[in-house]
Amino acid sequence: MKQVSKLKDSFVFFDTNTFIGAFIYPDLFNQLFNDLKKEGCAFLTISSVAFEFTRGTRTIEEFNDKAEFLKTLASTYPIEKDNYKFKELTIILQKVKGEISYTDFLLIACLHKFVANSYLLSSNHKDCPTELLDRECVITVDTEKDLKNYGLYKFSEHKFNRIAENILKAKI
Repeated sequence: MKQVSKLKDSFVFFDTNTFIGAFIYPDLFNQLFNDLKKEGCAFLTISSVAFEFTRGTRTIEEFNDKAEFLKTLASTYPIEKDNYKFKELTIILQKVKGEISYTDFLLIACLHKFVANSYLLSSNHKDCPTELLDRECVITVDTEKDLKNYGLYKFSEHKFNRIAENILKAKI
């Protein structure tokens, strides 16, 4: 992937679907992950993504396999401790996105907090509001059964400030 070098020393947050894809198709993701690691990228996620990834396991062994996979691939960032700092983001996301899951809110909050050098890797494009996020690139994974498109998203301060100016000055 040519664009990997522009991610040098960045945080790359993984959404649940990224872990699912990498767990099911490790060979298809290894090259991407290795390229990102060579550029000094740190892989992160949040505890609610970890919960979603391990949800639905039928046995302790399956749960442990998924939990170990997650732990070896990414560190967990405790964004929940900063929730009180995201008042404006909360209001703006509710206006822009309407119903947003707590997990998606927290992932966007991570991008907002580390705006200068953070990205989100996700295949759930409807949960990544391009009103606030820039889709930097699309990575297609060919599973032989179908194609999966993963977007690499970055928080846009410009978009956020423009929307904030309109939403926050209005009486809610």
